[in-house]
Amino acid sequence: NSVEVCEMAMTLKATSGKGGGSEKAPVGNHLAVLVGVFDMGTQENTFQGQEAKSQHRVFFVWELVTEKITGTTKNHVIGIDLNFSLNEKATLRKWLEARTGKAIPEGSEFDIATELGQPCMLQVVDKNGYPKIAGVAAVPAAFLKSIPKPGYTPTIVELDQFIDGTEIPDWCPW
Repeated sequence: NSVEVCEMAMTLKATSGKGGGSEKAPVGNHLAVLVGVFDMGTQENTFQGQEAKSQHRVFFVWELVTEKITGTTKNHVIGIDLNFSLNEKATLRKWLEARTGKAIPEGSEFDIATELGQPCMLQVVDKNGYPKIAGVAAVPAAFLKSIPKPGYTPTIVELDQFIDGTEIPDWCPW
Protein backbone atom coordinates (compact mmCIF):
# COMPACT_ATOMS: atom_id res chain seq x y z
CA ASN A 1 0.00 0.00 0.00
CA SER A 2 1.24 3.45 -0.82
CA VAL A 3 0.65 6.42 1.41
CA GLU A 4 0.06 9.84 -0.09
CA VAL A 5 1.74 12.59 1.90
CA CYS A 6 0.30 16.09 1.74
CA GLU A 7 2.84 18.89 2.07
CA MET A 8 1.53 21.10 4.86
CA ALA A 9 3.20 23.60 7.12
CA MET A 10 3.16 22.34 10.69
CA THR A 11 4.91 25.34 12.20
CA LEU A 12 3.05 27.54 14.66
CA LYS A 13 3.95 30.94 16.02
CA ALA A 14 3.56 31.70 19.74
CA THR A 15 1.44 34.79 20.39
CA SER A 16 0.44 36.82 23.41
CA GLY A 17 -3.19 35.67 23.16
CA LYS A 18 -4.52 38.98 21.84
CA GLY A 19 -6.94 37.32 19.41
CA GLY A 20 -4.90 36.87 16.25
CA GLY A 21 -4.37 40.55 15.57
CA SER A 22 -7.93 41.39 14.58
CA GLU A 23 -9.71 44.29 16.23
CA LYS A 24 -12.19 43.20 18.90
CA ALA A 25 -15.82 44.25 18.83
CA PRO A 26 -16.36 47.25 21.12
CA VAL A 27 -18.04 46.93 24.51
CA GLY A 28 -21.40 48.67 24.95
CA ASN A 29 -24.94 48.64 23.61
CA HIS A 30 -25.10 48.49 19.81
CA LEU A 31 -27.60 48.47 16.99
CA ALA A 32 -27.07 45.07 15.42
CA VAL A 33 -28.56 42.79 12.77
CA LEU A 34 -28.49 39.00 12.90
CA VAL A 35 -26.48 38.01 9.82
CA GLY A 36 -25.47 34.43 10.53
CA VAL A 37 -27.03 31.26 11.88
CA PHE A 38 -24.78 28.20 11.70
CA ASP A 39 -25.91 24.76 12.82
CA MET A 40 -23.22 23.07 14.91
CA GLY A 41 -25.07 19.78 15.37
CA THR A 42 -25.14 17.85 18.62
CA GLN A 43 -22.29 18.59 21.03
CA GLU A 44 -21.31 16.96 24.32
CA ASN A 45 -21.23 19.62 27.04
CA THR A 46 -20.29 19.46 30.70
CA PHE A 47 -21.38 22.26 33.02
CA GLN A 48 -19.91 22.80 36.51
CA GLY A 49 -18.93 19.17 37.00
CA GLN A 50 -22.32 17.74 36.05
CA GLU A 51 -22.66 14.69 33.84
CA ALA A 52 -22.09 15.41 30.14
CA LYS A 53 -25.22 16.23 28.13
CA SER A 54 -25.76 16.05 24.40
CA GLN A 55 -27.11 19.39 23.21
CA HIS A 56 -27.94 20.72 19.77
CA ARG A 57 -25.86 23.90 19.35
CA VAL A 58 -26.16 26.80 16.94
CA PHE A 59 -23.78 29.72 16.31
CA PHE A 60 -25.40 33.16 15.91
CA VAL A 61 -23.51 36.10 14.39
CA TRP A 62 -24.62 39.72 14.64
CA GLU A 63 -23.22 42.61 12.64
CA LEU A 64 -22.77 45.81 14.66
CA VAL A 65 -24.16 48.01 11.90
CA THR A 66 -22.80 51.31 13.23
CA GLU A 67 -19.34 50.09 14.34
CA LYS A 68 -16.68 50.07 11.62
CA ILE A 69 -13.44 48.13 11.98
CA THR A 70 -10.66 50.72 12.07
CA GLY A 71 -9.28 51.53 8.63
CA THR A 72 -11.95 49.56 6.74
CA THR A 73 -15.48 49.94 5.44
CA LYS A 74 -16.54 46.71 7.18
CA ASN A 75 -18.53 46.52 10.38
CA HIS A 76 -17.63 44.51 13.44
CA VAL A 77 -19.30 41.12 13.85
CA ILE A 78 -19.66 39.13 17.04
CA GLY A 79 -20.98 35.64 17.59
CA ILE A 80 -22.01 33.21 20.28
CA ASP A 81 -22.88 29.54 20.35
CA LEU A 82 -26.15 28.70 22.06
CA ASN A 83 -28.27 25.68 22.85
CA PHE A 84 -30.74 25.31 19.99
CA SER A 85 -33.65 25.14 22.39
CA LEU A 86 -36.85 26.97 23.22
CA ASN A 87 -37.00 25.59 26.74
CA GLU A 88 -38.32 28.26 29.10
CA LYS A 89 -34.85 28.55 30.69
CA ALA A 90 -32.90 28.64 27.40
CA THR A 91 -30.96 31.81 26.57
CA LEU A 92 -32.12 31.60 22.95
CA ARG A 93 -35.79 31.74 23.97
CA LYS A 94 -35.19 34.61 26.39
CA TRP A 95 -33.36 36.59 23.71
CA LEU A 96 -36.02 35.91 21.04
CA GLU A 97 -38.74 37.05 23.43
CA ALA A 98 -36.74 40.13 24.42
CA ARG A 99 -36.13 41.09 20.78
CA THR A 100 -39.74 40.62 19.68
CA GLY A 101 -41.39 41.78 22.90
CA LYS A 102 -43.64 38.72 22.74
CA ALA A 103 -43.72 35.50 24.72
CA ILE A 104 -43.35 32.31 22.70
CA PRO A 105 -46.45 30.24 23.58
CA GLU A 106 -45.74 26.86 25.14
CA GLY A 107 -45.85 24.07 22.56
CA SER A 108 -45.58 26.41 19.58
CA GLU A 109 -42.92 26.12 16.90
CA PHE A 110 -40.60 28.98 15.96
CA ASP A 111 -38.79 29.18 12.63
CA ILE A 112 -35.38 30.59 13.51
CA ALA A 113 -34.89 31.62 9.85
CA THR A 114 -37.39 34.45 10.49
CA GLU A 115 -34.80 36.05 12.80
CA LEU A 116 -32.17 36.37 10.09
CA GLY A 117 -31.82 40.03 9.07
CA GLN A 118 -33.77 41.28 12.09
CA PRO A 119 -32.38 44.27 14.02
CA CYS A 120 -31.86 44.35 17.77
CA MET A 121 -29.97 46.10 20.52
CA LEU A 122 -27.00 43.94 21.44
CA GLN A 123 -25.25 44.31 24.78
CA VAL A 124 -21.54 43.53 24.51
CA VAL A 125 -19.45 43.22 27.69
CA ASP A 126 -15.80 42.51 28.39
CA LYS A 127 -15.08 39.08 29.82
CA ASN A 128 -11.41 38.37 30.55
CA GLY A 129 -10.28 40.79 27.85
CA TYR A 130 -12.65 39.53 25.14
CA PRO A 131 -16.02 40.85 23.99
CA LYS A 132 -19.00 38.69 24.91
CA ILE A 133 -22.70 39.05 24.16
CA ALA A 134 -24.55 39.59 27.42
CA GLY A 135 -28.02 40.31 26.13
CA VAL A 136 -30.41 41.08 23.32
CA ALA A 137 -33.24 43.62 23.39
CA ALA A 138 -35.74 45.18 21.04
CA VAL A 139 -34.74 48.28 19.13
CA PRO A 140 -36.66 51.35 20.35
CA ALA A 141 -39.39 52.21 17.84
CA ALA A 142 -37.88 55.68 17.21
CA PHE A 143 -34.73 54.02 15.77
CA LEU A 144 -36.32 51.28 13.63
CA LYS A 145 -36.47 53.30 10.40
CA SER A 146 -32.88 54.56 10.71
CA ILE A 147 -31.03 51.26 11.21
CA PRO A 148 -28.35 50.82 8.54
CA LYS A 149 -28.59 47.73 6.36
CA PRO A 150 -25.97 45.08 7.14
CA GLY A 151 -22.92 44.91 4.91
CA TYR A 152 -22.78 41.11 5.12
CA THR A 153 -25.32 38.90 3.40
CA PRO A 154 -27.54 37.21 6.00
CA THR A 155 -26.69 33.50 5.88
CA ILE A 156 -27.97 30.26 7.37
CA VAL A 157 -25.94 27.09 7.03
CA GLU A 158 -27.46 23.86 8.31
CA LEU A 159 -25.14 21.03 9.34
CA ASP A 160 -26.12 18.85 6.36
CA GLN A 161 -25.29 21.71 3.98
CA PHE A 162 -21.90 22.19 5.65
CA ILE A 163 -21.15 18.47 5.41
CA ASP A 164 -22.10 18.62 1.71
CA GLY A 165 -19.56 21.40 1.13
CA THR A 166 -21.37 24.68 1.80
CA GLU A 167 -18.76 27.04 3.17
CA ILE A 168 -19.06 29.29 6.18
CA PRO A 169 -18.58 32.94 5.05
CA ASP A 170 -15.13 34.39 5.74
CA TRP A 171 -16.71 37.20 7.82
CA CYS A 172 -17.89 34.66 10.41
CA PRO A 173 -15.81 35.28 13.57
CA TRP A 174 -15.50 31.60 14.43
